Amino acid sequence: MARKINVGVKPQAGGGGGGMFWGPKVDQVHEVTLLANVDELVSVDQCTMWDFNPAPSWVYCGPDDPSHDLGLKPGYRAFMPVLVKDDESGEPRLWSMPISVHRQLCDIGDMDELKGMVVRVKKTGAGMKTKYVLVSTGRRTDIKKVAIPSPEDIISRLGPEDRESIIQLIEERSGRKFSELTTGKKDSDSEEL
Repeated sequence: MARKINVGVKPQAGGGGGGMFWGPKVDQVHEVTLLANVDELVSVDQCTMWDFNPAPSWVYCGPDDPSHDLGLKPGYRAFMPVLVKDDESGEPRLWSMPISVHRQLCDIGDMDELKGMVVRVKKTGAGMKTKYVLVSTGRRTDIKKVAIPSPEDIISRLGPEDRESIIQLIEERSGRKFSELTTGKKDSDSEEL
């Protein structure tokens, strides 16, 4: 099955690195400048194993995806490049957001251009009770001199997209053989008859 990565697609109901990624901290108000319009947002069904640090994360690759062996369900994520106020690096970050925030941005984008818009973001709760509030400050930032990641740049950072590469990532991050994670049995050097 071909990869399931979308650019500029509005979220549908039931939709399922490194230091470049950003997410709002709980109960803090963050101010960010949006660096893309709705038609430039990348969205994927993504799998993550939160048991390990750093957590292996990858784009769901279909029926042969290792998530099936692990009992994981892919989750919907959209990615918006942003400038985060008070970020010492001054570099664009990728905001990995759930479907609810992507929908809010689509609603705002139906009325106004997102690129350059300054918004305040607040995240509350955890797990299934997580809520996000986005409020426009009414300000815009001149972003002509900002090196904004393209959708292709973003896609290249989302992790492996084929079964073999995903299993390799899982084994590297977990320090265990994939078969140990799926069966609970350790691989042995002896051959089974």
